[in-house]
Order: sequence, then C-alpha cells, then structure tokens
Amino acid sequence: HHHKKRSKNSTLTKALSAQLQKLSSGSSSSMLTWKEYHDEFPLLLCTVKEARHAGHNLAFEIISPTKSVVLQTTSRDELHSWLTVIQNNISSQLNKQHSRQSMVEMGTGPGGEAARNARASVAAAANKKQKPLEKVQPDEALRVLREVPGNKECVDCGAADPDWMSINLGCLVCLDCSGHHRQLGVHISKVRSLTLDRMDRYSLAYMRTIGNQVCNGIFMEASKSSRRPDVVTAEYRKMIITAKYELKSYLVSQPMSDADAGRRLFDAIVAQDYPLALRCMIHNPTAVNWQSPEQEQRTALVHAVYVGDTVAIELLLQNGAKPDVADIRGWNCLHYSAYYGAMDCLELLVARGAGGCILLTDANEENALDISRRFEGPRAAEVVELLEIIYVREEKKVRDQQQRLQMEQRRQADMLKHQQQQDLASGGSGGGQQADGNMSKLKQKWAAFRKNRF
Repeated sequence: HHHKKRSKNSTLTKALSAQLQKLSSGSSSSMLTWKEYHDEFPLLLCTVKEARHAGHNLAFEIISPTKSVVLQTTSRDELHSWLTVIQNNISSQLNKQHSRQSMVEMGTGPGGEAARNARASVAAAANKKQKPLEKVQPDEALRVLREVPGNKECVDCGAADPDWMSINLGCLVCLDCSGHHRQLGVHISKVRSLTLDRMDRYSLAYMRTIGNQVCNGIFMEASKSSRRPDVVTAEYRKMIITAKYELKSYLVSQPMSDADAGRRLFDAIVAQDYPLALRCMIHNPTAVNWQSPEQEQRTALVHAVYVGDTVAIELLLQNGAKPDVADIRGWNCLHYSAYYGAMDCLELLVARGAGGCILLTDANEENALDISRRFEGPRAAEVVELLEIIYVREEKKVRDQQQRLQMEQRRQADMLKHQQQQDLASGGSGGGQQADGNMSKLKQKWAAFRKNRF
C-alpha cells in the first residue's frame, strides 16, 4: 500500500504467531496466507480492522507504521476469530508495556537505570542550545535561482534581475512588486530579500522546483493576454498583484470536493510533483491538512516525513500545513521523524516552528522523545539530543505561560476585590461588574490554554 517502505527490527510476538498458526491450521481450505507473508510487524504499534476497500470480502488488514497487509478468510466466523485473537494480543502487550513503564518511572525493574539516565539527559539539555540551520551565501542563492526558468525577470511586472522572493509561492519579484506582495499578508505571500536575508538549504531546494514560469502557469493560466504595458505604474502593479494572488482572477476553475482535492495533493506529494502540489493548494487551500483514509489518516505533511522528502515538507509548511495533525495511532510529524531517525526532517520541522509537537503524545502516551529513545538509527544520538533540547524549551514555554496567566489571574482578583470594596463604600456596583467581566475573560483564556497547549 505504500510507495516507499522502511523496515524496523521488530517482530510479531510468539503468542500471537502461535494463535494465528492454530487458527489457520483448523481449516484445510483456508485462504489465509500469513505463513507465506514474512514481513515483520511491530505489534505494539499495529492496528487491525476489517478490510472493506478495494473489493475485499471477509478480509482483514493489519496496519503498522511502515507497512500493511490484507489477509483473506473463508467465513465470517473465521474473520471474527482472527480479529479477536490479534486485538486481544495487542491489548495484552500494551498492558505489559504500561506495567513495565510504571516500574521504570519509579526507578525499579530492569529499566530503572535507563529512566534515571534519560531524566539526567533531559536536565543536561537545559544548558544546550539548538544549532541553527546552515545558511547559503546570498550570491550563491541568487546564482542558483536565476537559472530556474522564468527567474531572470520579475514574475509580475517583468523587470530584469529580480532580487526579492516569495518563499511560499516559489517565485522571484522586483523591489517595487515586493512591497505590494507584503501588503497582501503573509497568509498569501511571504516576502524575503535574496541579498539581505540568508536562505537555508531547504528553502533553496524548494524554490528551485517552482520558479516564475511555473508560478505564472498557475496564477495566469486563464489570462487572455500576457502582454504588459510599456510603462509599469504603481497602480498597475497593485492591480495585477491583487488580481493574481488575492482574488485569483486568472485561475482556471477546478471545482472539486475537499476529499478529492486532498487526495490529488496527497498523490502529487507521493509522486514528488511539486508544481502540481502547489497548484492543488492554490486552488483548494484546505487540502493541505486533509487526512487520507487510505494512508492511515496521514496528512500530506506526515507522509512527506514518512518518506523523508524535505522539499515536500518545506512546500507544505510554507503553505499552511499544520504539524500537529496526527494519524490513526496519534503520531504527528515529530513522531515519524523520531521513529526513522530522520534528522534532516526533524531539524527542518523544528526550524519552521513545529517544536511544540514534542509535547503531544500518541495512543500509548508517548511523545516524539520517547519514541526516539526506543529506535536506533545512524543519527540516533543527534535526534535524541535535538529532541531533548526542544522538549526542555517547550516545557519552559508552557511553565512561563502558566505563570503569566496565574499572575494575571491574581492581579484581576485583587482588582475585583479592591473594586468591590470601593463599591461597598460608595453604594455602587458598576466597577465590580466590569471587573467580573475581565475575570470571566481571563478564566476562558486559561481554560483554552489548558485544553490545547500547542
């Protein structure tokens, strides 16, 4: 089911294998092919469900973070037996894991020392700083991007040698047009200078895949003429830029449902067709966070991390992808980065503001840092160190925010008490009502913060 698969040294438990073999040996006509399917599955991370897609009948699907397999049965009773056996074994393993985790947290049992070491490692991370992304020299970035088709002139007015860029739309603009792009707002165009600002390699790699020719092919596709006036005025710039990017007056209409748009974007990311992916998001902005039922409820961003595609990650994050959206097991993009030891994906996600996801846990109450400590990889030590730094930083943000809210709550309470005393002295109540309103708003703010810390 997946275009790219990765394997881990994890296996189906002996108890489950024995139960499955016992089941399959009960019928000589069974079509089950488990014994012939040699891929290994991490049981604790698996889900099992009845397969109702692709014309399957009396079949079930086992889904792991790395692969899935559909197994056929011969009767409804046999199907229910398989589902029951696998679900019971998963529950049993989860209970054992939670029991071991409790012993570890108390410092007892075989994992106690490891837990103490982990806590000491996190404490030490408080004195470390995250390394910034390596920057590309402006001259080098300008030279590389000028070679992209259409980039020798401004995408909007045609002025020669543009040295400003829209880092989410992937195009180059001149100084005069850059001001109008800024007026659109960062939700439409994020403007940077090629000479004053320094790009990192991830942003440069994405910008190389788009360029002015592709950008105009999207935004000016329905334009009847590509001719510009001999003298480009400020009024013309404002008119054409507003019409192209804010009003989207020259887009070719492509009406489709959110699901169809999301599926098209997902397929474009799978195929690494970045111009098509950008086109999908321009036509249907909500598609960027669509969750695919065929891909374990993964968004296009989570899938990009899953396959290690940093260009797609940059494209999606710059155009509204939410890093905290999780799949069916509660894994977000940081969980997958930790699981695969994908240091490049991880440092890009953190640099683009996804660090808050470190506080979000999956169905097993594990965050990305917990996952990183259980799965070894070529850059495992780097991944753990970076996640520890991020964890300490984000925890401090939460504590500081809580302290600020509590201080504001105490201040409002003191104001309310003082105002009530004044009201009693003067025989009025107007100020007290206003203070009550302020206190109510503060309580609502505190409740919202506690509900969603990210």
